[in-house]
Amino acid sequence: IKSYEQEATALGAASLSALGSGEINDLSEFNKTSKENSIFFPKIKNNLREKIINNWDNAVKKTLEI
Repeated sequence: IKSYEQEATALGAASLSALGSGEINDLSEFNKTSKENSIFFPKIKNNLREKIINNWDNAVKKTLEI
């Protein structure tokens, strides 16, 4: 899931600030204009993904052995 909001951390801080200062009564007021998140599904085959991850793990292990 990818959030529509690119600045999610800043948005969270701003929403809590607005709540704490009394600008809004609850967090549902803050998210009235938010858009839906995007959902991505992997297109890579499981065996290829596993091979890539194993190669990455091996590369990391070799780097740490130096």
